[in-house]
Amino acid sequence: RQWLKIGMASLTEEEIGGTENKDIKDCYDYCKSAYATYGELQQEWSSLIQEYMGSHDEDGNQSGESTVTEADIITYLKNFEDENPDADKSTIEYFRFITYYYGYIYFNKTETDNVLSQLQKAYEAAGDFGYLYASDYMSIAYSFDKYDVALETAQKQLKVNPSDETAYQYSAKIHAINGNFDDALKDCESLKEYNPDSLQYYAFLPFSQISTAAVKSP
Repeated sequence: RQWLKIGMASLTEEEIGGTENKDIKDCYDYCKSAYATYGELQQEWSSLIQEYMGSHDEDGNQSGESTVTEADIITYLKNFEDENPDADKSTIEYFRFITYYYGYIYFNKTETDNVLSQLQKAYEAAGDFGYLYASDYMSIAYSFDKYDVALETAQKQLKVNPSDETAYQYSAKIHAINGNFDDALKDCESLKEYNPDSLQYYAFLPFSQISTAAVKSP
């Protein structure tokens, strides 16, 4: 969520009020709403998640005195949403995603489809600003071998920001995995065109030149 802090700190209210660029104003308003919701949720959610994590063993079984469960945290988020109808929905959905993701990573309690679908809800709930979640969405989809989802998201992201290095990265890797080495090479060359000094270009160019079996990183 670092982009929220950057978005809120980069411009003042006075500067926003003076601009005639509607896109900038809309993005600022979205970041302001999302960051406000983030601030309201963060402390209580962090307390609950720490208690949940600390009271279960590595297999996800209750091992301490706490009775906090994954379901309790999801219920807290649902109650918060019901009590705060003006809160930013994409931020609430993102907190749900993180809750499920922690359960998956540490306790293997949640199916990968559920983790990914929850992040998709945050991505979609952000509407025109879904691109702010695109990096996470591509990363999780790729790590779960949902290459079609990651590739589709990368292509959407490149329409919004044709110099997005992360989107080119995933597009090149997935094209290579699928054996579409020409397309992977085009991704690398497009990245170089938009950013000649990009380290990503030199890092991912080999994905367009080696065998499919050796493409996916461990």
